[in-house]
Amino acid sequence: MTRRHQTVWRSGLAAALAAWMALALTGCGQKEVTGKLDETAKDAGSAQVRIDGAEIAFKSTILLEVQEQGYDLSTSPDFTQPLSEEDRMDAGGALLPVYMGRDGQVVARLGCANTGNGELPTLEARVKSFEVFYGPCPADVEAPQNAKPRVAIGGVDFTGQDAEEVASLLEEKAGSVTSGEGPSPSQYTVGGCMYTFSFTAGGAVNRVWVQGL
Repeated sequence: MTRRHQTVWRSGLAAALAAWMALALTGCGQKEVTGKLDETAKDAGSAQVRIDGAEIAFKSTILLEVQEQGYDLSTSPDFTQPLSEEDRMDAGGALLPVYMGRDGQVVARLGCANTGNGELPTLEARVKSFEVFYGPCPADVEAPQNAKPRVAIGGVDFTGQDAEEVASLLEEKAGSVTSGEGPSPSQYTVGGCMYTFSFTAGGAVNRVWVQGL
């Protein structure tokens, strides 16, 4: 084989290898389970949410820290009632849902509480739950738009997954499981968190709600 033929043969082999690797990574067009539960979900009892560069850890992250990561916070989904430094919250109180957004679009809905012994600024309330919508926002949100971000909860991105894929990730780790049929919700308790899923009529996840217990 001449040097020129060797070069051509090696180029062809490299191209074939690259194509094979690309096919293997895409799984011939089938959906792949994305990620696995990390230690924040399994052991610490406080699932950590990563969303477009921001991080939220249940029971420790306060609303001010969410705001400082570049997100708008409001008690209304159209962001006409933003939280301010003057807002106060009574001891032991729970806050109405707080909408986390950017550029006027809803990114997530947060549940928050004052876990201290006295009144404190609302922006110091701790995040207790996180709800993300993969499809249109539900009717009770009445938001103009949903940002549809890519979100990892406890190390897992549930985008596009169906009930079977969700079960394969959570069922073995769950202390308790309540599963629905078709578009009905499925619920898993993992560590110190409860995951509730709802699905579209086509079977894909359209909502994930995670609550720190």
